[in-house]
Amino acid sequence: MGQYNDIPMLKPFIGFLIGILFAFYFDFSNVFYLALVVIFGATGLILMSSSFRKTYWISMSGFLLLLSLLFAGSLNYSFKKNYQPLKDGYYSFQGVMSRSISRHKDYTRCYLDILSVDGGNLPRSYTIVANISDTMIFAGDTIWASSYIHPLVSAINPGQFDVKKYYGYKYIYQTCSIKKGKFFIKSFDGLFHFQRWCQKSALWCGEVYKKYVPSRSSLTIQALLLGIKDEISSDMMEVYMHTGVMHVLAVSGMHVGILYVGLLVLLRPLYRRWKFSTFFAILLVWVFSFITGGGPAILRAAIMLTFVDIGKKINSQSNSVNLLLVSGFILLLFQPYLVWDIGFQLSFAAMLGIFYFMKPIQNLFYFKRNWVKNYFWTPTAMSISAQFATTPLTFYYFGNFPVYFILTNIFILLPITIALYGGVFLLLSSLILPFSVNLFIGKILDFIIYYGFDGFLQWMSKLPGSYINHIYLDLWQVMVLSISIFFLGKWLYNLKNAKWLIWSALFFSISLLGTFARQYYLSSHPQAHILHVSGHHVIAVHDYLWSDKSINDSIIKKNVFSLNGYLRESGVNKWSKKLPIYSKEDSNLLTVGNSTFFILNQNLKDFCSEYPISVDYLILGNDLFLNTDELLKKFHFSHLVIDGALDFKKYQLFKRLLNEAQVPFYDVREEGALKVSL
Repeated sequence: MGQYNDIPMLKPFIGFLIGILFAFYFDFSNVFYLALVVIFGATGLILMSSSFRKTYWISMSGFLLLLSLLFAGSLNYSFKKNYQPLKDGYYSFQGVMSRSISRHKDYTRCYLDILSVDGGNLPRSYTIVANISDTMIFAGDTIWASSYIHPLVSAINPGQFDVKKYYGYKYIYQTCSIKKGKFFIKSFDGLFHFQRWCQKSALWCGEVYKKYVPSRSSLTIQALLLGIKDEISSDMMEVYMHTGVMHVLAVSGMHVGILYVGLLVLLRPLYRRWKFSTFFAILLVWVFSFITGGGPAILRAAIMLTFVDIGKKINSQSNSVNLLLVSGFILLLFQPYLVWDIGFQLSFAAMLGIFYFMKPIQNLFYFKRNWVKNYFWTPTAMSISAQFATTPLTFYYFGNFPVYFILTNIFILLPITIALYGGVFLLLSSLILPFSVNLFIGKILDFIIYYGFDGFLQWMSKLPGSYINHIYLDLWQVMVLSISIFFLGKWLYNLKNAKWLIWSALFFSISLLGTFARQYYLSSHPQAHILHVSGHHVIAVHDYLWSDKSINDSIIKKNVFSLNGYLRESGVNKWSKKLPIYSKEDSNLLTVGNSTFFILNQNLKDFCSEYPISVDYLILGNDLFLNTDELLKKFHFSHLVIDGALDFKKYQLFKRLLNEAQVPFYDVREEGALKVSL
């Protein structure tokens, strides 16, 4: 990896990064930044005066440079901040689509810049997330629409992905769904729109693959080459996750590297005559990056390759880590929100891992035959290096670990390479070659992808112990585990120096103790959760899942992100039992520890008891005809709960009736899962 002195970009990058984080957590006005500029300027003039020694000036100027970059990052993020001029409500508005997020069968999810509302122009554009019932809307298109604009939803169940928090990092707070018949679209009529060109290029590529590659493999090749994963089934996504190849579906540095090497081989005869011919390879890499949508991972790789090529042309020794930091600095300069992007974090961690671990791992074994080293051990060392560095983040975000990741990444390298070159060739051949030839190429790609990639991964995922899931780490454990991995790398560089291995084991033990402490706390402080599962009453008690009806695996899979998040946070590997709350006597009462739960899912007139029924948690059901006076007469409860079982109309009605009667209640949809200490 080299000494820190060989990485001059390290301190500026860290300063700029801290500045972005500083601006997010501390909201300062423009006056504050103006005052800082004045202070820096005055300090610089003082340091330049003759009363200060030259050595003081050199040291202080470096310090001021780092501070300047810190506040430059802070100011850059502050300028990107959005504002919220709209209250929740129904509006008629005009907006421009700025970027597509994902395309689905009957709608497009995108960033929409609102320009005017109810006939009045806004001081500046306001960005929201919009679901538009149209699949042929592109960046730059203007839309006139009417829709209800409401807040983005926070995580409802424990461990669930927090959409509101994710977009909040980008200062986007609201969303809307624009239905058919409620909007009018005017296509972009300007000369050129970069994002629009990228979207249309990716759409054209997708149509080519759908036309010539059989359906069982066309979705996979779109994911491999274009990063389009919206139509891949949840079962296959689970296979990719459990086998550790999700990075392959995110068009990134690996794809760029494979393409770049292939282009260099093709251009080798020309390179012997003109060394600048490699610029053609760089140009084609950039075209490929833009066609695939220009994601942060692939842009980072393209920028880095460009700097590497330029460095070689001027005969300078380019430090790989330094180039990585330069590319990251450029990306953050234009998109500071990428600091919180999971793909950006994983991509950078993987590259750092390759630069840091790959050399010592390669040197662990000696091979007499170069082909074994080049075609077997080098890709293996690269895979292990990337996995080492990304493991803490993988645990933190996804909670699973693919046990056979080394084997899978070795055996899929060849089919991926063939699919990448073949997929690019098919795009070119579709323009010039006959239909029958392109169809033949498509069938070859289908055979390679279906048997060499998808089929192999499905087989690997069914092997016993193929993955460990529901791993939970706190943020401090991620940091401690990362330090442990860093010390492990130091030891790999010098196997005789055991102190680094001891330090690595020590920090790993600290992280592991945190997990044991958390498991002990959860077992000694049992809890129940009233979860939000659409159409069902669900109460989770450790590894038991209780419901008003039988919960089968298909319902769990449909709500996988809600329920798996709970499993992770509760320290449970899987559901031991899935039991209906109703007993044979059709009783709606559930007693867990000292707490009683009652699901009220029938007419209040059916309760003829002289005395009110006393329960701790009364949950309102969808079949209930609610009369608040009758409810208070026939039940004594500590908490009244509305969960995800109610349909939307019944949910709105119950909320209005309870608010009018001033009856306090807990709304799982808005306040999140209700935690009950047992």
